[in-house]
Amino acid sequence: MPDIRDAVKITSTVESASASATQQGVPAIVGESGATDKDTPKKFTSLELIKTEHGESSDIYIGASVMFTQGVKTVYTVAIDADTAGTPTATEVETTLATLLTYASAGEIDAAVLAGITDAALLAKLKSFADAARVIFVATHAADETVSNIIAAAAGLESVNGFYVAFKSVVSDDVACAVLGAIMVWKPYYTLTWMSVDVDVDDYFSPTDIATLEGGRVNAVIQYSGENRLSNGLSLKSTVPFLDTTRTQYYIEGLVASAVADNRMKASQVPYTQRGFEVVRGWIVTPLESLKRANAIQSYSVSMPKIGDISDDDKAARKITGVAITVQTISDIQEFDMSLNIKV
Repeated sequence: MPDIRDAVKITSTVESASASATQQGVPAIVGESGATDKDTPKKFTSLELIKTEHGESSDIYIGASVMFTQGVKTVYTVAIDADTAGTPTATEVETTLATLLTYASAGEIDAAVLAGITDAALLAKLKSFADAARVIFVATHAADETVSNIIAAAAGLESVNGFYVAFKSVVSDDVACAVLGAIMVWKPYYTLTWMSVDVDVDDYFSPTDIATLEGGRVNAVIQYSGENRLSNGLSLKSTVPFLDTTRTQYYIEGLVASAVADNRMKASQVPYTQRGFEVVRGWIVTPLESLKRANAIQSYSVSMPKIGDISDDDKAARKITGVAITVQTISDIQEFDMSLNIKV
């Protein structure tokens, strides 16, 4: 009998895994460019096509390039129709952002950023859009700005949807686009604290300045273990302190809505009875249970109405009302306060 290696021959090769990330949301980049079609949202999955559309030196391409560096593979872009190149007005930016509202409503985009724009009046339009569209946004400041001015600028953008990032010095990257790109490949229920960002920031705030910035709800780019990271995951509103809470809320809303819609399309009929209500409850429970198994949430409850409690008008419209969903999220450990007792 031959040696086992003669009887069973296996030819194997080793392939290097390519760096990739699963995208957790689709960002929209709004800025100036040489694109012919202004105020026209377009979806791209190729950086080369973005360069062709907007131009290699455009703010949109520069922002998209650093987003793709983070692992983003799909973006929407919109070119501002500015009468004067380099100085778009608040009205022009507002008009451009408004073209994205239907995309946000349809769940096509999850975030927005103004590429190459740090003007307070224009960022205020971004904030208003994000609040109306229920998407997140990232903003930053101009180069060489003081800590006090950064905090003042962030204070004018108060929002549960907002994330303000500060940097001491950057070589050429668009910091806001880089950070938003990194967020878009990070699971919604993960904290952004100490999250790695591939951005060419090359100088850093002092610990004292970082504490001051965070006191004003501003996150800073820091360096730790040779990598650029975010100092914190603060949102721009203290009532919902961390941006991952907002992202988790929108993520769960999307999962439940999709589960109900997908199952209803597959079902030939769902009777308007208490038993039919329980079928719908099962559709809602399925994505929540998967989140619980993934340690994304701690617990949930789904309460269906009694058919007798629903109004005649809603029954006639074949509409279920009074469905109550409660989800308990899981907080992240971000700070450590310990005592050490050494005995000799």
